[in-house]
Amino acid sequence: AGGDLAGECAAGAALVAGLADSCRTRAARELAGELADRCAAEQAYSAEVGFRAAALWTDLHLHGVTDELIRAATGLSDRAAPADARVWLVATLGLAQADAGAIPAAWSALQPGPASRTLRWVQAETAWLDGGRDRARGLAGPLTGDAADLPAELATLTLAWCSADEGQPGLVEPPRSDRAPVQATLAAWAAGDATAFRQAADGWAAAMVREQVRCLLAAGMVGDVAALLEAERLAESAGLAVLLGRARRALRPHGIVRRSSPQPGGGLSPREREVLALVGRGLSTRRIAELLGITRHTTETYVKSGMSRLGARTRTEAAVLAARPEPEPGPEAEPGPEAERSEVVVPGRAEV
Repeated sequence: AGGDLAGECAAGAALVAGLADSCRTRAARELAGELADRCAAEQAYSAEVGFRAAALWTDLHLHGVTDELIRAATGLSDRAAPADARVWLVATLGLAQADAGAIPAAWSALQPGPASRTLRWVQAETAWLDGGRDRARGLAGPLTGDAADLPAELATLTLAWCSADEGQPGLVEPPRSDRAPVQATLAAWAAGDATAFRQAADGWAAAMVREQVRCLLAAGMVGDVAALLEAERLAESAGLAVLLGRARRALRPHGIVRRSSPQPGGGLSPREREVLALVGRGLSTRRIAELLGITRHTTETYVKSGMSRLGARTRTEAAVLAARPEPEPGPEAEPGPEAERSEVVVPGRAEV
């Protein structure tokens, strides 16, 4: 029976990886969850961790960044895990932190990390999100090569965004892909057409929400304001703070401005700021409690009170906000993208 379970787990792991690589993310998530539960019932801990880790990676792509996801990935990372699970966990933590705007915590999670093409792409994306286009190119370029896996094709999209950010959108002779969302996105970049980008965004809806948002942003770059508004809505709901900031900056030339609402509860206490600084470094609640000599419950209390004072929806967002310098008073002070709130001002219309 043990041999049968081991063989089933090995076959299942290969199938989950294949489904994820082919952009069948929802199917990969369902299978990983089922196999994790089966392994838990059979007390096959190592295999269970591998499937739980794969499920978290797919959850990130399907739903975006949440506290629960980061907490679960951090908790599994604190335990002994097989090599394949370690790749999923490091990739999940790195990309989630980067998308949430916690760039230092992302780099801390990613370096050093196990050798993996997936992790190499996450590093390239982290560099791009951080504004480091040259570094992003240096990491993404070698992935493209002759490989036809998902990291290679996602790296091609990273390179496309690096060029677009320099005012040179489009691809020269875009490669063919067997993955429908990737192929639609490559074709949209080649055409530079808003309708094509919207169609590509639809293709990512059940595969990768961050790529769905980026296709909508690209549609907005060629004049589709409604696509920008949809990108903003999706980025906000998925906790994609950096992409949310891009959407809101792109909306400003169209007369749509987000004003910041007052942060509830006033300034942070020194202890709240200290705890959130450690959250920003990617430390778990358990590790923060150990470092500060307090209980886990007390640590969580400081995190929650800090979130309340800052008006943050997640602990990662609170850490990013807490790390920013206090804005200068006056009408010209402008918050960063993660702090902006949903008050819209459109010239010629009432504020809503």
